[in-house]
Amino acid sequence: MSEPQPRGRASVEQRLVVAAAEMIAEVGPRASTVREVARRAGVNHGLVHHYFGGKEGLLRAAMTHLVHEHERFATDQAQGRPTPAPLALLQDQTYLRAVVRCVLDGEMDLAVTELTEGVSMPRRALEHAEEKLGSPADVRLRARVERVEPGRAVLVGGETLSAAAVIVATEGTAAARLLPAEHRGELAARRWKGTRLIAFAADRSPLPSPTLVVNADGGPIDNLTVPSDVVSGYAPPGRALICVSVRPDAPTDDDALADAVRRQAAGWFGDAASIWRRLAVVRVDHALPDESPASRRLRAPGGRLATGLFLCGDHCASASINGALASGRRCAEAVLATA
Repeated sequence: MSEPQPRGRASVEQRLVVAAAEMIAEVGPRASTVREVARRAGVNHGLVHHYFGGKEGLLRAAMTHLVHEHERFATDQAQGRPTPAPLALLQDQTYLRAVVRCVLDGEMDLAVTELTEGVSMPRRALEHAEEKLGSPADVRLRARVERVEPGRAVLVGGETLSAAAVIVATEGTAAARLLPAEHRGELAARRWKGTRLIAFAADRSPLPSPTLVVNADGGPIDNLTVPSDVVSGYAPPGRALICVSVRPDAPTDDDALADAVRRQAAGWFGDAASIWRRLAVVRVDHALPDESPASRRLRAPGGRLATGLFLCGDHCASASINGALASGRRCAEAVLATA
């Protein structure tokens, strides 16, 4: 038995908005069509233009709906806390997929609806921090810094910003450029490790569970993972995104590299790997600070460099996300100890 036709403007609009939101999450805004949205909503497609002015207005209304639904979800998950619950975004798969698909389609105005609607969850966390600090936060975006000194930062153009604590939280090369000569140490001499990543599309994941595969033998593959096993929105329904980091001696030609990776992966996962479709090859020349024994001796100490001047980053600890977080925590503790 078919569903009854919605009656009344409010009911029709709601059905259209919900159907459009589902389509954005499934196929993205670009592939969402007025006729298909109307079919799912069970109404005449002409009502989209009548009530929303066309597809663009309907998509904006759909993303606004998803934003407010996500706000309610994240607030419920927070269980009375003033800041959003950790991982609330990952748990709200419909909203996450919709945002990712908007970004992939180049519809950034739709992707940032959370900001334009004034219900941004990260903003709420910042407002809570601001309240705890007891003073409004002065956030500067795209403000290029020329140099830092104890207790102040000098912007390109000459403006000087003063503070009780100036924290340099950049990669090592930038830190060496910004810091006074007496506090640079060997930062500028620290070498970098580059990497290449090749991404493939596949009909299904080669892994039984979310896993990082690290290669202990020869061949071009250094490590392999399937991001869509962790967050399904990284790939269309029924598909998988496979990301492979390759070793320095892997083929330099993109086609040859893809063939070599497929051959090695087919030895692990079977013939299905031989038809993985190459999506992109990404080169990152400055991926991580070199961690050879000689380079580790050049690590900056981090933490407090002088009164009012602090340093943190993975160049102050192990060259990893964990090292960056650990360095940041030690730096924060050093700032608090001198407050």
